[in-house]
Amino acid sequence: MRAAAVTAEDVTCLVDLGDLAANIRSPIWSPLGDRVLLGDRALSQDGTATQKLFPLGVIPGWSRPKGTSLVYVDSKGALMKRSSYGGEPMNIGFLDRHDAVTYHPAGEHVATSGVAEDGTYGLYLATNIGGEPRLVARGEAARFITNLDFSEDGRWLYYTARHGARDWHLHRLLLGENAKLETLAKAEKNFQYTVSPFNADMLAWFVAGDCAAGQNGTFEVRLRGHSEGPEMRRGQRFDRRNIHVVGWLRSAKLVVRAATTGCSTANPGDVYVLSTNEAPRLIHKENYGSVSVRIPMPPPPPPPGEEQEVVA
Repeated sequence: MRAAAVTAEDVTCLVDLGDLAANIRSPIWSPLGDRVLLGDRALSQDGTATQKLFPLGVIPGWSRPKGTSLVYVDSKGALMKRSSYGGEPMNIGFLDRHDAVTYHPAGEHVATSGVAEDGTYGLYLATNIGGEPRLVARGEAARFITNLDFSEDGRWLYYTARHGARDWHLHRLLLGENAKLETLAKAEKNFQYTVSPFNADMLAWFVAGDCAAGQNGTFEVRLRGHSEGPEMRRGQRFDRRNIHVVGWLRSAKLVVRAATTGCSTANPGDVYVLSTNEAPRLIHKENYGSVSVRIPMPPPPPPPGEEQEVVA
């Protein structure tokens, strides 16, 4: 497993993965950047790997702020929590079916989507053991909500919602007494997006195109609150390529993987750092998708307050 600096000048071998090198998805770094999920195991800085922590096909999330636990939704819609070092998993669910889950950055609560026993579909906020659940947004126009992610200030909850067969929306919900729901974009397919840990108004997304027809996907960046009308600098090298978002660095720099257009999941891509004031910087050639950003998260914000309006 290798790490590359933003300048692309320093490439370091972090650890010899051995048997873990097979069938690895993109690494998922802990909030402190000191541990990483590879496949279905957690790896520490000394190379020690845990036992299998979750079923294949599950995409877990680290607990906040230190990553001592993992939380995920299993194939049956149960909300599960488990120590990131091992031990028995615990069902912390409170809905008839859970669809997605994420930790609030303060660490005391989780947000989850799903359907309650009375049939109400929506977004819920609960303690990190599934207690005191509160409905925060009704899914009146959407029956599937996924890809949950909090801004690091804890004020905004981002998510994607399917409103129809070819009608996906990217939303963000402001929590608190003055709760409001914003629709940031609409597309025919689901969004792959990333929010900056340092500015909740900085986000980027990718939506796949018609790969069979050789159609590129759509890549967009929003930098509200950063400066007046900035754009990520690109060039002809990105023409006819799918620009998959990876994650944000400091100083409004964005890591992307520019891959060839096609339907194969094995299409290689080149990893770049984009910014508003520099030419794209090539970090790694022929990457097959196993790339992520390692950066310690900012100090945690206060937990969400008791007052929370419900929005439709």
